[in-house]
Amino acid sequence: MRATLLAATTVAAAAVAGPLQAQDLAHRANSARADVVRFSFPTRAEICGDGKSISETTAHGFVTHTFWSGGYSINTQGFWEVDCRQGPMRIVVKRENGRVTELRAAVGVDWLPDAAGVDLGTFSGSEAANWLLDIAESNEDVGSITFLAANAAADAPIVDRLLAMAADESQDPDVRQRAIRYVNRAAEREGMERQTDRLLRNLALARADNVEVRERAIRSLRETSENDAWLREQYSDIDRTQLQERVIRRIGESVSRANSAWLRTVALDAGERVELRERALRVIGENPDGHDEVWDLYDRLDRSTLQERALRVIGEKGTPAEMEWIREVATDVSERTSVRERAIRILGEGASLATMRQLYSDVDGSVLKERVLRMAGEQRTSETAEWLEQIATDRDEGTELRDRAIRLLGERPIPTSELAGLYDEVSGYDLRRRLIRVLAERGDETAADKLRDIMESDSSRELRRYASRRLAEMR
Repeated sequence: MRATLLAATTVAAAAVAGPLQAQDLAHRANSARADVVRFSFPTRAEICGDGKSISETTAHGFVTHTFWSGGYSINTQGFWEVDCRQGPMRIVVKRENGRVTELRAAVGVDWLPDAAGVDLGTFSGSEAANWLLDIAESNEDVGSITFLAANAAADAPIVDRLLAMAADESQDPDVRQRAIRYVNRAAEREGMERQTDRLLRNLALARADNVEVRERAIRSLRETSENDAWLREQYSDIDRTQLQERVIRRIGESVSRANSAWLRTVALDAGERVELRERALRVIGENPDGHDEVWDLYDRLDRSTLQERALRVIGEKGTPAEMEWIREVATDVSERTSVRERAIRILGEGASLATMRQLYSDVDGSVLKERVLRMAGEQRTSETAEWLEQIATDRDEGTELRDRAIRLLGERPIPTSELAGLYDEVSGYDLRRRLIRVLAERGDETAADKLRDIMESDSSRELRRYASRRLAEMR
């Protein structure tokens, strides 16, 4: 496949011209026979730096690459200018036994008068870029820096080289992915967008190829109507769920009526994998007015998992109208229990105790009421504790709910004496056993005193023995 993805002449040119152009730099570096060498080359007008980072002005904003040991982090500045100076790229190369072990790059700085290593001089951007890409092909340890530096070089056509690296199946997959990351930037500068699109499309469909490389190709396809249409058409022929999910995410990044309609189709397709339909819902929700679209789709979703995802998407915005609708779902007896439970969880995030108490009264069934209690129990207020105690001692409540209230009280920073007193207020073997366990988990002296009292005076022999065992475990 590696030879068919590009025209033979392009591959040949990339494979031969690059190394030939870098021969002088490579020759000087090898002839220096030093563990540290350094050199300079001119950078494009869009490149600047401050010694700690290298930045580039792009169509998507001012992108800063800040270096740390072994790589760099990327941040896009959209609000302010930074102190960034233009100038040549300074490269420091460290070697051991002839192999490059470290490569450092900086822009906007000068060499120190007593800088270590042999200064090889200044080279053209083209020669430096090709030598750096030679290093990238054979040395994964410094690959991230070499691609960044090569991309910054002035008057350095590198698209053919990057395309050849991306297409070469014998190449390390990480190297191929890095080549793909940078190829669009270079293609735009060199007017080779269509050739790049063609290669990335072929990689995306190459079933025998590395899946991470294929995914990177899909991610990197330019956001054009032609590429969007191609992705929509080829979606069903792509053989991996991971890659189809990437197509969905990539389509979601390009907002258009056609893309929005396609995403809705995927979300509603009963024959599609649930995880892909769920991803489509998530992507729809990330777009402008996406919450309203998901809201409209809710009643047409045939799986509880999808309805739960829709609720989560709608709840992220959290307008009064949306939260009221989610409340209706939570109290609707015709809805699936798992969906109603998800609605309760969404409502419970930041809701007042009064709201949760009302919801507790409005929902039916111990499963849903217990979920309300658990959400309310996350509120660390005295009012919540009082409410939980009321439920724990209310004989009209179900045993499961009273048990949950006791467990939640045990998790709260309330005095152990309150839990000890609660033991005398509840009746029933199961609830008292739960309180013995909660007291033992507290493990303080007040809990130990209460367990001794239960051992000596409780009317239930089983509870006396259980208290004795739990007390012994505390010692």
